[in-house]
Amino acid sequence: MTTKTHATYIDLRERILFGDLKAGDPYSSSDMMRDYGIVVGMARRILVSMKVGGYLTRSGPSYVVSSFSHEQVEEWRIGLGSLVEIGALRMTLSGGQWLEDFTRYVEKNIRHVSIDDEDFFQAAIGLTNMVLGGPNSTLAAIVDQFIPQVFFRLLWMADFYSERRGYLVEASDRFRGLSSNGTENLHKARLQASSMPVTLGSRSGRSSPRATMSGMVKA
Repeated sequence: MTTKTHATYIDLRERILFGDLKAGDPYSSSDMMRDYGIVVGMARRILVSMKVGGYLTRSGPSYVVSSFSHEQVEEWRIGLGSLVEIGALRMTLSGGQWLEDFTRYVEKNIRHVSIDDEDFFQAAIGLTNMVLGGPNSTLAAIVDQFIPQVFFRLLWMADFYSERRGYLVEASDRFRGLSSNGTENLHKARLQASSMPVTLGSRSGRSSPRATMSGMVKA
């Protein structure tokens, strides 16, 4: 059962991702109390969680909707690709059972799930953690520390607003197809797979994600 706190967090996150709240817009606990009818303690806890996720940035006593430079986004993209590559190479050298588990996970949780479904996003995070060595691994801890959740959400949006199956499905196919041919080809596969799109298209009924990306990611 969804709690009031969780539902409010999700709604505010959607308002930011879809551009209802623009990059640089101020947002305070008073705004949350007015918009959602919640008490100040809950509002403050949600705002802190939004800051941890990268959606909001502290500005004096309040917050503003975050914005990022293209250089910062590219740094996250390259960093994530490099860490995933390390995890994949390590798993390859450890034996073949993991590849069967990897394939089974993709087929069950990703390939036949609609890209715009929250389950797809959660499965994608699970797949990333699997390659990194598990959610409690050192590589996963590095990702958690240096790459905010908002980055993964924006990548996910890039998938379900594009006219293709999605980055994660395509990347996993390349990865599985080349990983059995040795570590040199696996290295090439991860370099290809880490070329993540950051340009968003549009979707009827919501604000243009292209505008959202250009709003959160500054030139």
